[in-house]
Amino acid sequence: MAELLLLMAAVPSVGLALAAGYAPGFLPLALLAYYTYPLLLMAGGRLLRGRWRERLPENLLRHPMRLPLMALSLPYPVYWAAAGALGEPWLQAYGAFLRGPGLAIPLAVLVLQPLGMVLPPALVSLLVLAASFGAEWTLRRTLL
Repeated sequence: MAELLLLMAAVPSVGLALAAGYAPGFLPLALLAYYTYPLLLMAGGRLLRGRWRERLPENLLRHPMRLPLMALSLPYPVYWAAAGALGEPWLQAYGAFLRGPGLAIPLAVLVLQPLGMVLPPALVSLLVLAASFGAEWTLRRTLL
């Protein structure tokens, strides 16, 4: 149990997959940790706010796609610390996270694996991101 908690802190997607495969009773706690642990990481990132902002290019700080791209390209702990350091509101950081690995990894572990479909979490993250952009584009086209 302690090993799974340490693994969840370092690499949550692997910890979640191991919990689903080897310790199903641990799965609700693993999901809770997967979605609440970022609050601690963002708070830690806010302590580094000044140091990170000085080293990043200005166009990255203002780019509208910075959070979804960061969520897809950075490891889980680094993304949350960076979002906190950049001073992002936590709802926007969670929104970007849910567009990619935040929804895709639990989807891959909890839905696709029991159905016998084994897809890499990165591919599922890209598919979820594409589906969210497609849904957003469709809503904008129909409502505007």
